Amino acid sequence: LLLQFSSLLVEHAAPHIHDSNNKKQGAKLRRLMTFAWPCLLPKQCVDMATKYHGHLLLAHIIAKFAIHKRIVLQVFHSLLKAHALEARSIVRQALDILTPVVPIRMEDANATLVHWTKKIIVEEGHTVAQLVHMLQLLCRHYRVYYPVRQHLVQLMISSIHRLGLTTNATIEQRKLAVDLAEVVIKWEFQRMKEKQEGEGEAMEVDSAQGIKEAASTSIHLGMKRSASDGKADPKR
Repeated sequence: LLLQFSSLLVEHAAPHIHDSNNKKQGAKLRRLMTFAWPCLLPKQCVDMATKYHGHLLLAHIIAKFAIHKRIVLQVFHSLLKAHALEARSIVRQALDILTPVVPIRMEDANATLVHWTKKIIVEEGHTVAQLVHMLQLLCRHYRVYYPVRQHLVQLMISSIHRLGLTTNATIEQRKLAVDLAEVVIKWEFQRMKEKQEGEGEAMEVDSAQGIKEAASTSIHLGMKRSASDGKADPKR
């Protein structure tokens, strides 16, 4: 209950806890971090609900304040591997808060995001529960993963075959396979839209440059014509 209350405080009363413009941690923020930190240590926290409510508190803190990247990575990595059924709703909530801010909090932007997502899918994706957990995250945050889609599309297509086209696949797994296919299509539509917008901007620049050159040529020819007329007048 204290962890849940602390999460609500950080979510709705962050300015009263710490000034987000101040990079140095204040006493209140430090106390909250110390309170939640044991939940990251496997030997310190046995109860699953308590453990991941601590993760949820840390996710709120990371989303609101500038936290050291080592802590961001540790919380994110722990949540990526948390596929236990009994903690699914809390873990999902924490990941939905944390995932969009990982590229902002890390110096290498999307590199950390794609590295750990791909690593866990490849190395631990043999466990169906872990694979489903990771792919559901991808589907929920496809906009966040869009800049690094080229590193994930092949894995997603392989997973579609594994989850959706086997005889023993569950309804949830088949739905996930459809969602993955939809994400790949959305990514392609977004890529095409950006390409068309880029070509449109290039055409506008070329058109503006052409108009400028034509106007410059017209002015130049007009000046030459005026000069010729001026020289011809005395002879008349």
